[in-house]
Formats: sequence, structure tokens, C-alpha cells
Amino acid sequence: MNNNKINLSGYIIYIFSIIVLLTSFYFDVDGSGTPLSGDFRDTWPYVVKLKESFFFDPSPWTLHFPLHYFFLSRLNFIFSDPNDVRLIFCLISLITPYLFYLCLKTKYKNKNNNILFIISAIIFLTPSYIYSAIWANDNNLSYIFILLGVYFFLKYTEKFEQDSKLYISFFFLALACYSRQYYSVFYAFFLIFFLKKTDYKKYFSLLVYSALLALPGVYFLYKFPMLYSNLVFSGNIFNTIFTNVVSIFIYTLPILLINIFYGNFKIIKIKNILIYLVLSLFLFFIIFLMHDLNTMGQNGGIFFIASKLIFGNYLLFYIIFIINFTLILLIFNNKFDLFFLFSILIVISGIITLQKYFEPLFFIFFFLFSKSKFKDIFLDNKIASINLIIYHFLYYIIAISDVIYKFSFI
Repeated sequence: MNNNKINLSGYIIYIFSIIVLLTSFYFDVDGSGTPLSGDFRDTWPYVVKLKESFFFDPSPWTLHFPLHYFFLSRLNFIFSDPNDVRLIFCLISLITPYLFYLCLKTKYKNKNNNILFIISAIIFLTPSYIYSAIWANDNNLSYIFILLGVYFFLKYTEKFEQDSKLYISFFFLALACYSRQYYSVFYAFFLIFFLKKTDYKKYFSLLVYSALLALPGVYFLYKFPMLYSNLVFSGNIFNTIFTNVVSIFIYTLPILLINIFYGNFKIIKIKNILIYLVLSLFLFFIIFLMHDLNTMGQNGGIFFIASKLIFGNYLLFYIIFIINFTLILLIFNNKFDLFFLFSILIVISGIITLQKYFEPLFFIFFFLFSKSKFKDIFLDNKIASINLIIYHFLYYIIAISDVIYKFSFI
């Protein structure tokens, strides 16, 4: 088998995924409560304002930095119809999975390129990516910048040479921050990484460079402080932990099941599971005592709603927390992985936490940065990777059916 060749199976999955995206665009698919189309509608006046001047206060329309909306305003000079702008942005979003593939190819030089190509298609089928592509949301532009930053980062770390690649990497990561502020934590992780990998002189120059990249943001916050002061956080870190740990159960469950299905039992040790379960139960009781159920409705997520519908209480929600906390400890049993993952889970702490905040960030972390042995089955087995794609396609179909939310109003 030629590891450098993308085969028919990879192209079929990509073509199918693109058809799914374009069909979804045709039908104006959106998430529950039409959050993305509503965001596009509410922020479009700001896009129009940016055609006149970059320095308009964005806070009446959004609390995000203006880079994405400025980009849309440039497109609007060429395409006057907002729906045409949406279509162009949707087509631009097609680059995101391919950039993920380039990162995978750079990271795993000895792996089969067709399998890596298939894995990268998983981004196509995450609801967040599709909704964001359809409604020209800043989420997708952020990930284009993140993946470009990661690509040059991986290129640099191959030999730790060519400092230009390092600075290009941080430039794109900074652009991601200027699209969505909370990706600053991603930028910080790269700085922490290089603290251990470079000498102090080079690290100091990198800090100076980062400070220069941050100056426009500091000035913008000084000029429009509402971008920070008007942000609404959950107010309860324990609510955030509950919600976010349960939210990523959608991604950890298939990873475990596919590893079990293909008999990869050597990485699943009963002793470790029992230890992690006891630890999860202990942490659950602490968090349970400290969380505020009265405010969970604003960011409890799909399992929070489903638990109330099925049981008339939140038993299912709590059980999934215990299960998934155990799975997280099992799948990511590396200190760096846990630090990275829980930093993200805690930083994403808005009063309303949507599933889109973890898509496709989870897959970028899992496949490109985690040291988890649970990803090996997908890197080595084409059918396992295809099964992961099928799972996420079914997840997308369920998401757009809005079945849980429809039942909640019966």
C-alpha cells in the first residue's frame, strides 16, 4: 500500500461531506433556537458599518473583536447581497478540513495519508462547523487561523529551525484571538510549550513579538471597554465544570466504543477504571454540593434537557458526568493532556455554553496534541476511522432533527 496516496474511499467521504454541507446551506440549516442565523441577522448592521470605518463600537451588536466582521464587510463590497456573502464564506470554510489534513500529514509522516484524509473529514460533519459555514459565523474563521497556526507550529517543531515558521505560527494564532477572544488560552499554551523548548533569548524575543501582536487588541479594549466589561460569565465555576464535562461526552463515547469494538483492550485496564471511577464520584459530590441548579437551565446543554424529559429530574445528567469524567481520566491519562483539556473546559464559562465551543477544538486537541493511546486505532485502521465519521454524521442528523428540543415543548 502506498502511504502517500489518497484513495477512492477518502475522496468519496470528502465529496459526500461537501454535498452534506452545500445541501445544508440550501435549506438554511441552523441549531436549536436558530442561534447562528440570529447572530448573522443581528451582527449584519455592524458589518455594514465597518464598510465606512474600522473603529466603530461593536458592543451594540457583538462582544467579539471585529476581525471576522471586517472580513465580511470586505466581501460585502464585492457581493452586495448578504446571502451571497454567506455563500462565499461557506465555500471558504471548505478549507478548514483540508488544513486539518495538512496538520495530520505533518504530524504523522509515517501514517497512511488516506486514513489521515478520512479523519480530517470529521470536521465536515460537526454541527457547529456546518452551522457556522452556512451563517458566516466567526467560529469557522477562527479555526482556519488556528489550523494555519498549528500547521506552521508543527513545521517548526520538526527540527526547531527556521524561526520564520515560528513567528508565522504565532501570527495566525493571534488572528484567531482577534476573531474570538477566548482562543487566547490556546495562544498561551503555545507560549508555555516554547518556554521549555527554547533558550531565554529566543523566548524573550517571542514574548516581545507577542506583545506587539497584542497591542491592537489592547488599544481596541481601551477604546471599547464594553467588549470585556459586558461579557457575562456563568458566575459558578461548578456549573461550568458540570456542563462542559457532560458536553464532550458526545466525543469521548465513540472513541471508547470503537476501541472496544476493535479489541483494543490492552489500553483499558480495569484497575485504572475503578480508580478513576472512585475519583470521579468524589469530585462529583464536591461539585454537586457547590453547583446551582437554578441557573443550569441557561447552559445545561442537551443532556440536561433530556434528563429532565426522561426522568423528570437530572439523574441522567449527573450519571453522564460521572461516566464521562471517568472516561476523560481513562482516555487522557497524561498530565499535560488533562491540564490542556480542563483549562479549555474551565475557560469556556459563559452564561450560555453551546456545544459549538468544543467543535472542532476537541478533535484538533485529540489528534494533534494529546498523547492518548486511544487515537492509535483511528490512525492505523481505515474502517475504525470511517466508523468515527459515520457516528458524527448520525450525530449531525440528530442535531438538525432537533428531536430533544421538540419533545421539550410537547
